[in-house]
Amino acid sequence: NVNLDKKVWNCWHCSWSGGLSDGTYSRPVVTKVWRKPDYVAKSEGPSADLVEWFSARGITPEVLRRNQIGKGIRYFPQVEEERPCLLFPYLRGTEVVNVKSRTRDKLFRMETGCERVLYGLNDVSDRLVWVEGEIDKLSVEVAGIQSCVSVPDGAPAETSKNYSNKFDFMDAPELEKAKVHVIAVDTDAPGVRLKEELVRRLGRENCLIAQWPDECKDANEVLMRHGPEVLRDCLLDAEPLPVEG
Repeated sequence: NVNLDKKVWNCWHCSWSGGLSDGTYSRPVVTKVWRKPDYVAKSEGPSADLVEWFSARGITPEVLRRNQIGKGIRYFPQVEEERPCLLFPYLRGTEVVNVKSRTRDKLFRMETGCERVLYGLNDVSDRLVWVEGEIDKLSVEVAGIQSCVSVPDGAPAETSKNYSNKFDFMDAPELEKAKVHVIAVDTDAPGVRLKEELVRRLGRENCLIAQWPDECKDANEVLMRHGPEVLRDCLLDAEPLPVEG
């Protein structure tokens, strides 16, 4: 509100305040405090049923163990009930900062009040592969490439108009290590939109585009249909975008 008698103004939402006569103002520095999820990886590694489910998708037990994949029961608001699910911990250093839960019929949820970061943030190096889902990131690792991240919320829907806050993960200081970005997202319409958004934010001159075989739409399908060698070749053979001038 604005008080014309006292010549001062104040925002009751963010506490930004100041004076009308001299133009002075103050804006408080707000530090976001994130909740930490309750997730402890089992030291003995993935269970037999987890190994079986992921093996059908080409993911090895070694990759599951390194990424601390687990299982549990979580509440899913989409169906208003608890369901058994896969658990993908999001790590920053040794700390779990978020966990994505996924049912086998593709219901997803992230932990509330926890930081949303890239999946695979610890693996960032100078040549970084970008994919659209956790299983795609694990598939790229099976192909022998660890430097791969997945966006936490998938691709923006075709109809979404304002999704800039969905890209807050781009502020991660870990990304400064990457000099070349290989965009290897899905080939459907949301994936194309995600590709365009990543290229715009990362810079066309810094990006290479991976091409999948005709019948495949993502990294995991390439792994399942053609094997790790072909997936690796697709990523290593990624091509630059044309740059004007």
